[in-house]
This record gives sequence, structure tokens and C-alpha cells, in this order.
Amino acid sequence: MEQWDQDYIDMEESGHVTFQKGGSGGFHFGCVDASLDWRYDDSLDRVDFTFEGFDEGTEVNGRGWARHRTRDGTF
Repeated sequence: MEQWDQDYIDMEESGHVTFQKGGSGGFHFGCVDASLDWRYDDSLDRVDFTFEGFDEGTEVNGRGWARHRTRDGTF
């Protein structure tokens, strides 16, 4: 997310990523709205996910990963 400024992230609504129980979720930032499927990888201490959705009406999909970071920047 470091490649976008906060104004773009919150353009339509507050940018967010939601990981729900059972491995589903979604995210919205800028003009991107997508659902995601995720799993926790113990060996890497991170969440790996796939997503599909729309960016300004264009279908998008892909893969990514995330780690929980505390407010002081540590993991």
C-alpha cells in the first residue's frame, strides 16, 4: 500500500482490508473493490490470499500476502 497516498486510498470510502473467519474477506481502496480468499501460513507467519474484483469497472484478480503490524511498526 506504500505506493498510494492516503487521499487515493480513501477516495470513495475509508480504505480497508477485512479477513473474516473461514477464509473469506474483502478489501476496498481507491476505485478497487474485491473479495478475497485467504489462509494462514504458519511457516511464514503471514496470510496468503487470492482476490478478484473490479478497478474502475475493469475486472482484476491476483495474489498477495499480509502480516499484522502493530502501530509502532513491529510485526
